[in-house]
This record gives sequence, C-alpha cells and structure tokens, in this order.
Amino acid sequence: MRALDAFGARSWTRPETTGYGRLSMATYLARDGAVVLDGDWSFAMRARPEDVTADDLAGATAGWRAVEVPGCWTMQGFDCPQYTNVQ
Repeated sequence: MRALDAFGARSWTRPETTGYGRLSMATYLARDGAVVLDGDWSFAMRARPEDVTADDLAGATAGWRAVEVPGCWTMQGFDCPQYTNVQ
C-alpha cells in the first residue's frame, strides 16, 4: 500500500488532502506563541503523488534538500519554471 492510500484510494485527488498536517491560517501579525514559518525547510520533489512514501508522511527528511521559505522551489534548483503565454 502506498503512503497516501491510508487516506483512501487516490486520496491526493481530494482538495482537503492538501491540508494534511497543515497549521491553521492566521494573520501576518504574530500573536504570542505563534509559529514563524520563514527560514530553511527540507524539500523533496516527487515525480508523482504515488511516489510519496510512509516515511515522507512521518516526517523523515534524511536526504532531502533545503529550500528557503518564503521562496519559489522552481527557482531553487527543482524542476524549471512553467510559463503559459498564450496569445
């Protein structure tokens, strides 16, 4: 069984799945005890959603590369920017 299948078959196609493990949204002005998300984050690019492993979901980041947040991962060496310029 693939890691994301624990949430149901092809669970990655459901919009609510994109919020797995996400903190609730808040305003930019920090409150006491607020989490600061800026900084270096571990990042792993997968070719397909089916390639996500159970270790990925458990938080294992050994072998992942760092990306700067806020930032654009396509400008930090992952894949290439995708542009659409239809006239």
